[in-house]
Amino acid sequence: MQADETAVVRSLGPDVVGEAGSASASTALALAEVLAGQGRLEEAAQALRRGAQGSAAAVAVDAWCADAHSRAVADQALRLLRAHAAVLAAASI
Repeated sequence: MQADETAVVRSLGPDVVGEAGSASASTALALAEVLAGQGRLEEAAQALRRGAQGSAAAVAVDAWCADAHSRAVADQALRLLRAHAAVLAAASI
């Protein structure tokens, strides 16, 4: 993909582009941008890792992916706590 990869990923959908595989780093970056915007951080991290594999950017990408994984874990814990609080609130009525 040469033009605006992010627009192409948005129009086709990240799942379609992800299934096709990304041959270029710019496509992987566009895919990761769209996935992260949808809150799909783990998938964004995987797309970035595939796109940066074997390049000088791999070290920076690995650091971002570790941060994204930590954020995804924290988001999941927050959803669990909110669900638990809702159950407790409903039980006290």
